[in-house]
Amino acid sequence: MSRASAVLWAALLMPLLLIPAPVAAQAGRPMTVDDVLGRRLIGAPAISPDGRQVAYVVNQRDLERSLSDSDIWLASVEGGSPVRVAQSDKSDDDPQWAPDGSWLAFRSSRAGRAQIYGIRPAGGEAWQVSDWPQGVGQFRISPNGKWIAFTSSAAPTEADKALEKIRGRPIVWDSSYTDQWTRLWAAPIEGRKLGKVIQVSPDTLHVDAGYFEWAPDSRGLAFCANPSPFTVLTVQVFVADAPGAATRRVTKMGGGAQPVSWTEAAGLLVRSTDSESPRPTSRCSGSPWTVVLRSPSRRGSMINRVSSGPRPIGCT
Repeated sequence: MSRASAVLWAALLMPLLLIPAPVAAQAGRPMTVDDVLGRRLIGAPAISPDGRQVAYVVNQRDLERSLSDSDIWLASVEGGSPVRVAQSDKSDDDPQWAPDGSWLAFRSSRAGRAQIYGIRPAGGEAWQVSDWPQGVGQFRISPNGKWIAFTSSAAPTEADKALEKIRGRPIVWDSSYTDQWTRLWAAPIEGRKLGKVIQVSPDTLHVDAGYFEWAPDSRGLAFCANPSPFTVLTVQVFVADAPGAATRRVTKMGGGAQPVSWTEAAGLLVRSTDSESPRPTSRCSGSPWTVVLRSPSRRGSMINRVSSGPRPIGCT
C-alpha cells in the first residue's frame, strides 16, 4: 500500500475508532431512540497538505435543549489523542486546509448567519474571514491560497421586499425573489479577511450549491447550475475564466453534470447520471467523465469528446 493510500485510510478510519461504545451496549440493554439520536457523528475529514494530520467534524445532539452542536477536531494520522481546535455553542463545520497548511478555514454560525472563520492548527482564537450579509453556504480555497469562492444568495431588492408584502412567497414557475437564487462569488484573501467580493455566476443561473471547483491556476471556476431555482431541468457545468468574467457552458449531457475536480494532469472532471435524471442524486449515482478544453488558456471552444472513467472509491 502506498504512503498516500495509507494516509487516506488512516484519516478515514481513525475517527471511527474514537467513537465511544453506545450507552446501551455499556449498560447491557437494548438501544433506544434517544441512544441513537445522542450518538456523536463523525464527518467531513480533511487531510493536511503534508499528509500528517486530519481535521474532521464531531456532531452531537443535545436532546434536552433540542439543539445540534458540531465542533472541529484535529488528529495525527500516526495516532495519539485528538484535539478540539474549534468549539462554540453553535455549528462549526466544513474544515478546509490552506494549501500551505498554516491555517484551517471552517464555516460557523457562532455570530448569526454562517460565515467563514480561520484558526491555526496549533489552536488559539478563531478569526472571522468573511462578513457576507446573506451568510455563506459552501466554500473552496483556491489552489494558491489567495482566493476563496463561496455560494450564497444576493441581498433582496427593494422591489422584492415590496412584492413580498403583497403576495408573500408562493412558488411560481416564472417568478422568484432575488434571494431565492444561489450565486457563486469569489474574493481575494487580504490578511485575515476577504477583500472585495466578485459575483462569478450570472443573474440568469441558479447554482447547485455544493458543486464548484477552482481551476489549477486559481483563476477559473467551474460550477453547475439551472436556469431557475424552481425549474427541474438538467444541471449543466459552466466555466468562468476568472471571477467576474463571462461564463460559458461546457457540458450538454442528457443526465445533467456536476464538476468533481479540476487538475492540471486530469483536466476538468465532471459526473453525470448517463440518463434523463435532472442531476446525479449521490456520489455513486453517476459516472465520471473528462471535459477537454482546447488551448492552455482555456478560452478556446470545448472539444465535444468525453471519456468514461472508473467508479468512485466505495461504489460498486
